[in-house]
Amino acid sequence: MLNLKTWPLFFLILPSVLSAQTDTSPIIVGEELVIKEKRPKKEEPIVSKEEVSSEMVSSTSVSLFDDLSETLRTLPSVVTPGDFSGALYIRGCYPWETIFLLDNVFIYWPYRWGGMLLFYNTDLIKRVDFYAGGYPAKGGQALGGIIDVYYKEGN
Repeated sequence: MLNLKTWPLFFLILPSVLSAQTDTSPIIVGEELVIKEKRPKKEEPIVSKEEVSSEMVSSTSVSLFDDLSETLRTLPSVVTPGDFSGALYIRGCYPWETIFLLDNVFIYWPYRWGGMLLFYNTDLIKRVDFYAGGYPAKGGQALGGIIDVYYKEGN
């Protein structure tokens, strides 16, 4: 059997008093202050941004299917495992370590047909921003890089 001892606990509760004071001195009115200048926009340093135009995308697609991965594999730091795969290995990282965006919206897995093609429609591409490293804060969890695709405006 355990040898337990019990001790009584006592709490002392004291009432507290709150007091508030206000300043009743008159308000001093001064001259009108007008600010005309705006705060300068802070530029983010971009180290390795490649901007790919729609003309470059259409001129480098030479296979049976127009695919964005054919254009991106011509950029530095991009490797594909072979002719029948659209998977992009950027800076030696796996394809799932690259962030794909479409008009600044995250695309989880942009490959179709078993990883053979990227799902982006090359006829709609306005430009592609490719970051291989030193990318902005929107790519926080990216290890390989960021592929940010912008589509043309519709009517």
